[in-house]
Amino acid sequence: MVLDLSSLQGIPKHILPENIKSVQFIKGGLNNRNILINDSFLLKEYLPRDEKNDPVHLRYSRESSAFTRLLNADFMPELFKTHEVEKKYFLTRSWIEGTVLNAAELKSNIENLVSTLSILHNQQYSSMADYHYFDVIERYIREYSQYKNPKESDLPKISLINAFYKESSETLIQSKTFEPLTRIHGDLVFSNIIKSDQRCFLIDWEYTTCGEPLIDLAYLVTQNSISSTLEALLLNTYKAQNNLDIDLDQFSSYKDLMNLMSALWYALQVMRLQNDILTHSKKYVSDVNFKELAIQGFKRLEI
Repeated sequence: MVLDLSSLQGIPKHILPENIKSVQFIKGGLNNRNILINDSFLLKEYLPRDEKNDPVHLRYSRESSAFTRLLNADFMPELFKTHEVEKKYFLTRSWIEGTVLNAAELKSNIENLVSTLSILHNQQYSSMADYHYFDVIERYIREYSQYKNPKESDLPKISLINAFYKESSETLIQSKTFEPLTRIHGDLVFSNIIKSDQRCFLIDWEYTTCGEPLIDLAYLVTQNSISSTLEALLLNTYKAQNNLDIDLDQFSSYKDLMNLMSALWYALQVMRLQNDILTHSKKYVSDVNFKELAIQGFKRLEI
């Protein structure tokens, strides 16, 4: 079998293994390219997508910083090397042998997952690339207001979105619970949680930031369609392990904001396509029914 190294062209040689025996593309996020080398060495190349709102250098900075600051955490893969030169960004790390967490296996893995999140949420380092989730949502709302065609009846008016966001965010601000004091992962979809050897590894740290731990829990619940029964078990386990109480009204507001953020993101993909200013490939946007996902998201919020 002939080894095809064409996929490694343009990649700095000093970050690659000395002897390359196998190369395999790995399906990953939309903003990067992942290559598995020798079945144990993962190369990640960060790709520019939406440089106005989500610059590639900030995504790289957040992830590389997480590997450095969380070096000894047992939920982190091993970092090999990073490389940044001439606006090209690469990171290499160990490949985690395991399976992606899913809803069916969440119950049997909740203790391990919550233990991982509890350790993470006790980390208090900050980074120059950190952001605030309210800023992200407000940026989406501003863009939505620019593109929205008022004659369309299947997506909500910007006035309704503004009112919903104002009510939800003010509830949290007035409660004085939102203080960005701890490290959160920021993108807890199941595909970023790998079960291996009775542990839960967390990967893809491009959206880590300082924030309220409830954001991670709310994102986990809303973006993975977790049932109300499993949600209650997750919260009770988190409360027990951390010896704290969780205000369910506050948590509900965080869930609303995470759902609003995702609905806006889906809507913006459609609007960018219509206005010929795509940040992802036309095929990708055309293949996924983003409009229907946006409509469903807004309906869940009763907007």
